[in-house]
Amino acid sequence: FKQKTAYEILPSLVGSEMCIRDRAWSAEAWGMDAITPLAFLAARTERLELGTGIMQVCARTPARTAMTALSMQTVSNGRFLLGLGNSGPQVVEGLHGEAFDRPLTRMRETIEVIRMASRGEKLVQDGKRVVLPRPGGEGKALRLAHEPAPLPIYLATLAPRALEMTGAIADGWLGTSFTPDAPEAHLDYLRRGAEAAATRSFKIEYLPRLDFEFSGGRCQFFLRRACPDDKGACLAVITAFSAGGWVFVEVVAADYRAIQHNYCLLCTSAAADE
Repeated sequence: FKQKTAYEILPSLVGSEMCIRDRAWSAEAWGMDAITPLAFLAARTERLELGTGIMQVCARTPARTAMTALSMQTVSNGRFLLGLGNSGPQVVEGLHGEAFDRPLTRMRETIEVIRMASRGEKLVQDGKRVVLPRPGGEGKALRLAHEPAPLPIYLATLAPRALEMTGAIADGWLGTSFTPDAPEAHLDYLRRGAEAAATRSFKIEYLPRLDFEFSGGRCQFFLRRACPDDKGACLAVITAFSAGGWVFVEVVAADYRAIQHNYCLLCTSAAADE
């Protein structure tokens, strides 16, 4: 969210429950953080699941990430979904001052700490990137002052090893670069990871991405999925209209599965009804 855009559209998203929409996702880069908009929605909705797509692993210590996620789980009454990603060197090193080395190791060890916290355990980790408590100091291992609570974790991953890790330890995959004309380029690695974990079946939830932006009084939505029948970069570009009114948009994915996505969108920008 940009600040002005968030101020304009967040109140409108509250009404999305009228449309029986089930989830809202919030991202972060170097502007608004991912949690604040979801906390706003948590206080004003009852059924809408609220997910981060994504929170940057490097932007918070593992314990802070766990505290934030469990706090959101509390204030949302169990509706929070924790989406994590590694971001890239420009943000990690340029903005947060952290070294962008061993990103996969850092993500795995961060998730291990979060799982400990969600089970109500003391946070003890002797990893290559995450060590708790700090060696040589006076601190002792602590457990968070939260009741144990299930915390679904979704990962935004792309590289083969990262996809395998997602299949092994995550509850969902945020597949921002998935292409339906070559699905096994990602799904093979997710499946391998799940099978290697032995205790898991391949039931990773895949979430396609729908981007939207307000421009010139109109609201445009971009479904980022490659379409084998279309040379364009987007499967669909939809223009929503009607100030303050509900707009029902049906997007049909022209891929080998003929998947049909139905989106119910609320657009608050002033535009002519069509």
